[in-house]
Amino acid sequence: MSQNMTKETLQAFTPDQQRAIERFVAGELTFAELEGFSSAQAEEIASLGHQLYGQGALEDARTLFEGLAAINHHDPYPQQLLGAIADKQGRWEDAMAHYRRCLELSPGNQLARMRLGLLQLHHGEPEEGVSELSELCRQDPQSESELGRRARLILMAMADVAGRVDAIARA
Repeated sequence: MSQNMTKETLQAFTPDQQRAIERFVAGELTFAELEGFSSAQAEEIASLGHQLYGQGALEDARTLFEGLAAINHHDPYPQQLLGAIADKQGRWEDAMAHYRRCLELSPGNQLARMRLGLLQLHHGEPEEGVSELSELCRQDPQSESELGRRARLILMAMADVAGRVDAIARA
């Protein structure tokens, strides 16, 4: 328990509530768990947010996914969708930040890794973009997924262009 949260502060709560608050403060519970928010409820809100995103109601979708991210900071899905929304709105720094957070929570998320890599390539972080796409290829060494194949093709095309530029420079 922190210095600021004393036993006196928690006296208004039942012993079970006190333990839950202490676990929440320690980062062991999400706000959703503290409040008894079910995963089914979160899935319904995520589904609505995804529908709104598909309809182009980006600000409404953003509001829902920001709420989901706030109540469950362990869930990568809201971060992925917030990245997609920020990308569509042209807020590339925000999009990259959300994709990075998604990958912190779920390092194997190929879609977030692909989108982050492409944003980095297009917006001034080429080395980082190549690194993300290369990591995606390492995670899919047999090119079994569409995203793994796509990342491999992008990297091969970039290597081909770089080779042609070098040949022209030497000519």
